[in-house]
Amino acid sequence: TSYTGNSFAHATVTNPGGTSVIVSNGGADIHLSELTIGAGKLMLGGLTTDNWHQPQPDAHNLRSNIISYTASFTSVSTYCTAKVNSQGCTPTISYVGASSATAGSGFVIRTAQVINNKPGLYLYSNGGRAALPFYGGLRCLGNPVRRSVSMNSGGNPPPSDCSGVYSMDWNTFSSGGLGGTQQAYLHGVGNVVQVQAWGPDSGFPAGLNATLSNALEYSVGP
Repeated sequence: TSYTGNSFAHATVTNPGGTSVIVSNGGADIHLSELTIGAGKLMLGGLTTDNWHQPQPDAHNLRSNIISYTASFTSVSTYCTAKVNSQGCTPTISYVGASSATAGSGFVIRTAQVINNKPGLYLYSNGGRAALPFYGGLRCLGNPVRRSVSMNSGGNPPPSDCSGVYSMDWNTFSSGGLGGTQQAYLHGVGNVVQVQAWGPDSGFPAGLNATLSNALEYSVGP
């Protein structure tokens, strides 16, 4: 937690809104800071190479860890507007865990407040964010749009209510563990992917008879 060096850094940095990581002079001088910007992370520093740093090998390991930490960053955010379903509920997408190009599980995407006992799937794309008219709501994904394997919302027995939840371990799907055909970009570290839930809603007339959640955007982790 404490390092020295005659030329430990050649600059101090200013990073409003960021988090100071390495400091000197009682915290007055910042030599490394971090800031999340949009879908990315910035590590801003004035450090020299670790041959100027002591103690060793700790200082070398510190530099390696800074690089590894930055490279492993993944971002997840929600956006767009869900369609209110025929039961008066607004489907809401969320997640637990972290995206990984190599792990076979551990990134669960779920959508609550959907109609019970209905099939559904996740639409996904790497075409960026969108807000296009679709089944009386919005398709929040740019082209080309792909489909996941199907799932079921479960929930209370009939009649219809909003107790259903769509849930899928996206790492498992992306690695082929749930079947289907996955796009190669799901395995590319740093690729940005958009996901939105879709399901049938027979309470609306034909052409409008679909459930649409808001959307989730994430970057693929290592």
